[in-house]
Formats: sequence, structure tokens, C-alpha cells
Amino acid sequence: MKHLNARAVSATLFGIILGIGQAIAQVTSTPIGLTAALAEGDTAIQALHLVNDGDAATTFKISFSSPERERAARGPRRDQPESNYLLVHQSNGWNYDLERIFQGVENLDYDRIQTPADLDNLDLFDYDCLYLGNYQPDAWDGQYNERREMIEDWVDRGGTMYFSAGTNNHNNNRVIFPGGLPYHWNEQNGDQSQNECPLAVGPDDNWFINYMNENDEFNFEWVEGARMHGSGHAHGVIYQREIDEIDNCDWSQVLVMGNPVNEPVSLVYSYGRGYCFVSTSVDGFLHANPQAYHWGRTGAGVLWYLDFLKQPAWIECVPDEGEIAANDQLDLDVVFVSTDLDDGTYELILEVLVGNDELSTAQMSVVLTVGNETSAIRGVVTDAATGDPIEGAVAALDYFLIERPSAENGAYSFADLPAGEYVVLHLPRLSADHSRSPIGSG
Repeated sequence: MKHLNARAVSATLFGIILGIGQAIAQVTSTPIGLTAALAEGDTAIQALHLVNDGDAATTFKISFSSPERERAARGPRRDQPESNYLLVHQSNGWNYDLERIFQGVENLDYDRIQTPADLDNLDLFDYDCLYLGNYQPDAWDGQYNERREMIEDWVDRGGTMYFSAGTNNHNNNRVIFPGGLPYHWNEQNGDQSQNECPLAVGPDDNWFINYMNENDEFNFEWVEGARMHGSGHAHGVIYQREIDEIDNCDWSQVLVMGNPVNEPVSLVYSYGRGYCFVSTSVDGFLHANPQAYHWGRTGAGVLWYLDFLKQPAWIECVPDEGEIAANDQLDLDVVFVSTDLDDGTYELILEVLVGNDELSTAQMSVVLTVGNETSAIRGVVTDAATGDPIEGAVAALDYFLIERPSAENGAYSFADLPAGEYVVLHLPRLSADHSRSPIGSG
């Protein structure tokens, strides 16, 4: 059963006004929120309507990102990683070939190249996940830095990557992670070697930590504050102040802190539509002795986490950028595709960005339910004093960023919602004097 509750809420930002002097662009988007219910392998197309009521043309861009609550648990968990991987790894100073990690996951789809220069001979967009090895020669690091812009473009479009840059063989070409994030070594007293490093989050906060807690072969409890043992768990640190300044990033989560230097050594962050999982841990050295070193048990977990973070190719907006003329309107096609998706609920935030500064004019949920039952909500908004229906009031869901206006008879409806309980918030329309009248339950 759905629970309806009439209460006042603050107005959603439906549009934005841009302009210099008297020429302005005023852009609004409808509807606020899109939902679809499909069987596996089906496709649905819904319209997103943009209107520019201003006197100036403006550019627009559509972006997708994950809702904050879904960073730790997004979509159903698979029985087998379904992504295809590319390992870029030449050598390891601790006599541990990182390909052993890939060989340890049954039926994993992956290729291997030796150096970043080999990326020139393939199409990175043929792969879902990228795994970059550590302890590489100076020339290898230089090749990576030269191709970082290409890798950033791949991540920005939805790729996921892991890069452990930890080494005690620091070179002149120290690598820079996507978004311009550097790591630091030999700049603070004690930052060369980080030992007994504490977990910054617990299994309820991060999917990877939860996976490790459930699958640790030596029954170690991966809980917040637990220490990662290692005779040099990580070499170097990543400064929090620089994490806060990563380009093209709207979310980050520190997984492991350094010790003795209280700065991060492992974290995950968004970059455009993709994700980067980066670390200064000395992978290989730790993996060669998993019984003694906790992070040495993470090999398969990292591959699973990259698969989990990979944005499923279930949503597309056509076109996803362009220009809308003054006093004009434009219909965009939002395409839902359920091919190769497991049964479950998938959600992203669609954002409409306008102008050269890409200012946000609207944020809304796009929700796809595959294979499961869905529900609908119907209600009527009435005047609390007279009982008359109210046209143009806003009915908003408490869980998703989805809103619907009430019709002339006060009626509104939500369709294709994942089964569950919701609170519907009623926001009355503004009168001519910008006051609001009380509304009744519906």
C-alpha cells in the first residue's frame, strides 16, 4: 500500500534564467522524472520536453549520475562479473604477475597489454573496465601520463578503472590519476611507508568493503577502523584537499587512511559517468602473501567492484547536447534499454545543464524496473477550505526526484514505480499575489 501525506515542501528548481543585458534564456524541463518497466531485452522511449521562453538562444547538455544513496549498493548483484577487462601490466618488482588475479576468476573476459603505448593499437571503448598495474619502469609511467587525457575521456563516458600506483621505485614520471589527482611520496616525514592503515568505512558504507567482509578467506572482519597489516601496506599518500579539487567529480569516498600520515591511501571517486578506484597500496607485494597482508586478498574483490561500478548501458538521451533557440521548444528522446540486465531496479539522476557555464536547470530521477512488478499512485489535490480540486499543484515523491502536476480536476498519477511504500508531498501552486492556499489530502 502507498501512503499519501499532504505537506508543504520547498519548490523544485524547474528552470533557470540566463542572460546578458536584456537578452535572456529561460529554460524549463518537463516532466520531472521518468519511469519505465520492461522485460529483459525490451526498449522504451519517453520524451523530455525542453522549453526556452527567453529572448536568447542557449546551449544545453544532458548528464547522468548515480544518486547518493546508490553509491554503496546500485542494482542487483550478479552471479558472475559480466564486464570485459583490460589489464595493462608489464612487470612487478615483487615477482607477482598481476594476471594471476584475472586467472583466478572463472570465465572472466579480459585481455592484457604490456604498456600504455599499446593502447594506441586498440579501441579502449571496446572494454568496460581498465586495470593498471603498479611498480612500472619510468618509461611506462611516462607513457601513461601522455595518454591520461585519452583514459579520462574513456572514464568520463562510463568506464571504470583501478590503478594502484604504490611502489618504492619512484620515478621522475610520477603518475597522475584522472581528474588531475596526484599522489605524494617523500614530502612528509613518514609518508614513504604506511603501515597498519585503518579502514575509513564499514561494510554498510561501501560495496567493495562489504564484499571483502563477506569473502575474506581468513575470516578477517572488514569493519571501520580495522587495520590493514603490511610490511609497507602503501607507499605514499593522496591529499584530501586535492581529492576535494578533482576535476569532473561530484562524489568521492575514502576507503583506507594512511598511518602514520593521516591522509588517504585508497579511495573511489566519480569522473563524469565513470569511476576511478585508486590506491597507493603496494599490490603484488601484498598479494604474494595474502595470509599475512589483508589487502593482498582483494584481487578478485577489485574486479567485482569494477564490474559493480560499471554504468549499465540502459539509458540514453538523443540528442544529449545541442542548442535551443529563443522562444522555442525541443523534444528529446530518453531511451530505456533492458538488454542483458538482471531483474531489479536501476536508477540514475538526469540533469539538464544550460549555457556555457553548464548551470543546472533541473535534476530528476530516471528509474527502470526490469522483470519485477511495479505500482502506480493516483490522487486528487483539493482545497482544504472548499473541497474544490486544485489544478497545477505539484505532487512529489519523497524517495525519487519525480513530480507530477495536478490536472483541472485536481488528479495526478505516478506510473511504473518499483513496488514499495512512498510518501506523496503536495505543493500548491502560487496565486497571483504569490501566496499559497492550504490543500487537502488526496
